[in-house]
Amino acid sequence: FFLMMRRPPRSTQSRSSAASDVYKRQVYASIFLFSLYLLIKFIDQAILATLISFQFCLLGIFCLKSIIERALEPFLGQLKSIQVFYRRYAIDFRITRWEYTVDLTRFDLVAFVLALIPATLHFATKSWITNNIFGLAFCISGIQRLV
Repeated sequence: FFLMMRRPPRSTQSRSSAASDVYKRQVYASIFLFSLYLLIKFIDQAILATLISFQFCLLGIFCLKSIIERALEPFLGQLKSIQVFYRRYAIDFRITRWEYTVDLTRFDLVAFVLALIPATLHFATKSWITNNIFGLAFCISGIQRLV
């Protein structure tokens, strides 16, 4: 929260638009926290624990996948040229248009399967080792995103 407030405005934006972005983030965070409160209040704790564990494993898969990709690139880099799936998506809103590209190669599939192993173990056993693996993956991915 404090890092978000202290971030300097982008050079293409004015200070007022950067300040309004900060206020929007605060509103979104408040809505998220209120919805989390409602979930905790009205949903069975076993179901909620399963949902949170699933979300933790899903985010862990993506963080581990990025780390595994960097580690395996010198050995399996030739698999990046073999494309399995490619599709472009566009979502039109009134104000803006978002375009997404989904590009899946065999290298991505290998990294995903390797990241799926600790995620499956964590979801089934809740082992402290897999929890620490995910913790390290979250830290490394977070530090890489700061740069």
